[in-house]
Amino acid sequence: MKFRRRSEAAEPDATPAVVPAVAPAGVPAEVPAAPTDRLATAFAGVLDGRRLWVAVEHGPDVVAGTFGLRDVATGDVVAPPDDDAGDQPGHLTARLDLTALPDGPGPHDVVLLPAGAGGARPLWTPPLGAHRSPLAPDGRSRFALARADDGTLRVRREPVPAAAWLDLVRVGGEGAADVVLRLSGPGATLRLVADDDVELASWPVRDGTAVLAADALAALDGVAPQVARLLLDDLPVRRRDHDLADPARAVPLPEIARLRLRWSPPGLLQARVLDEQQERGA
Repeated sequence: MKFRRRSEAAEPDATPAVVPAVAPAGVPAEVPAAPTDRLATAFAGVLDGRRLWVAVEHGPDVVAGTFGLRDVATGDVVAPPDDDAGDQPGHLTARLDLTALPDGPGPHDVVLLPAGAGGARPLWTPPLGAHRSPLAPDGRSRFALARADDGTLRVRREPVPAAAWLDLVRVGGEGAADVVLRLSGPGATLRLVADDDVELASWPVRDGTAVLAADALAALDGVAPQVARLLLDDLPVRRRDHDLADPARAVPLPEIARLRLRWSPPGLLQARVLDEQQERGA
C-alpha cells in the first residue's frame, strides 16, 4: 500500500482511506489543521483485525522515532512489534501488532516516540468516517479507531458478543435445492426466531452441518413476511472476517422456498420470510 501526499489530488477511483482525505458525510467540509503539539495522520487503519497501519508525512517538525500506544488512564506507553518495511517515500510509517495491548477496553492514544530526547507526541486525525474493522485473532473482540475530543487518534479494543460461525454455505444436498450450512460453535439446533422470540422453524445440526430442505419448510405456512434471526441454539451466527458495511448487498446468500438467507449490517445471519405469493427471486 502506497500513501499519497496530502497536497496531491485523490484519484477518482481510489478506495477511501480510513482516515479520510475529505470530510465524511455529516462532517463539515472545512477540517481544521492539526494543533502544533500533535502530528497530523496521513493514514491510519486496522485492515486485518490485528495490525494498525499508520503513517505520518515527513516534515520539518517530524523527528524520526517509533510509534507507540499510550494508555489514556495511566499514561503507560506500549511499544508493539512493528513489521513495517519503511518503504513509503516521504512518510514515517508503522504496522503495529495490537495484540500486544493488555486485555480490556481501555483506550490508547497513538503517539510518536522520538529517537532522541523529548516526550511522546500524540497523533491527530480529522473526523473519522464510518468503518468496521475485522475481528481480532481471538474472535471475541475488535480493534477500533476513535477520535478524542481534541482530535487525538486512539485505538481501543471492543468486545464482540459470543456467536457461532458460518464456515460454508452451498446449494445441493440430498435434494438439488437443499441449502447446506456448515457451522462452528456449540449447539444442536439451528433455529429461525422472530423479533418477539417466537421460534418459527428449526433444523437439527449434525456434525456441524444443518440442511435446509424445501419439503421441511411447511412450518412457515401461514407465517407473515418478516425478517427473522438464525440462531445455533441461542447463539447468533456470525460471518467470519466481517469488514463490510453492507454485507447483505456485497455477499448474497441463497434462498429456498419462502426463505431468503441474508446478512445483517453487523454480519449476523438472518432470513427473510417471503410472502406466500411472492415469486422466487422477486
